Amino acid sequence: MEGSVEKYPNIEHVNSLQHPSVHIRYPEKLDKILEGLFHGGLQQLQVIADFDMTISRFHLNNERCLTCYGILSSSKHLPASYREAAEELKNKYYPIEICHEMSAEQKIPYMLEWYHKAHQLLAQSCITRQKLKEMVSNAKVALRDGATELFLILATHDVPLLIFSAGLGDLIEEGHMTGLKGDLIHMFNKNETAVQHEDYFKQLKGKNNVILLGDSLGDVHMATGVIDINVVLKIGFLNDNASTFFTVTYCSILSCTS
Repeated sequence: MEGSVEKYPNIEHVNSLQHPSVHIRYPEKLDKILEGLFHGGLQQLQVIADFDMTISRFHLNNERCLTCYGILSSSKHLPASYREAAEELKNKYYPIEICHEMSAEQKIPYMLEWYHKAHQLLAQSCITRQKLKEMVSNAKVALRDGATELFLILATHDVPLLIFSAGLGDLIEEGHMTGLKGDLIHMFNKNETAVQHEDYFKQLKGKNNVILLGDSLGDVHMATGVIDINVVLKIGFLNDNASTFFTVTYCSILSCTS
């Protein structure tokens, strides 16, 4: 991004943007964002990304992959009663999550209810650390093509990467799971959570250009806490439904590369 070249690489010069699976909502706006990223250089850049179905794959070999929660809810290591109850919750609440006729504010109470009930189920399942390792090793989950290469490129050029996920983190410290602690991050409060982590963004002051990667409407607000933000390139992965809030949408349905 840095060098003696005065003209920034616009849309026509970025090969990946010419792929048939890439949809650009506002080409002129994207050109201006690319210009800002180019002139800011690597020293002003940071990347913020969702994990489930963004860094991880949505499909693999024409089969749906699992989210972090999905690894648990589909695992044979947990009793059938847990899997059935978790599936019932998903069938009830997931259509609300992706419904385009409801606002984020209308969805939030349902999402909180979903997470609360899901966490209660987990706490009752007596998951051990060893059992969790076996679940993950046997699960249908994988990173998207190029994810590892992206991490190496960012690390090589000292570009910070924040993985901002509503999924599960370090679930069990020792023994077996008895409950969850800490602030709840769900798909529609990532803006509030970003503001709460202002110390992280203070350390990155001057990194005011952002590449944001996500797959849901809640993800578009992950850069809320960035100080003196200049430009944000929002790249959305179209899994279940198209989002009109991303600058660039990358199709990852079965007929396209995921």
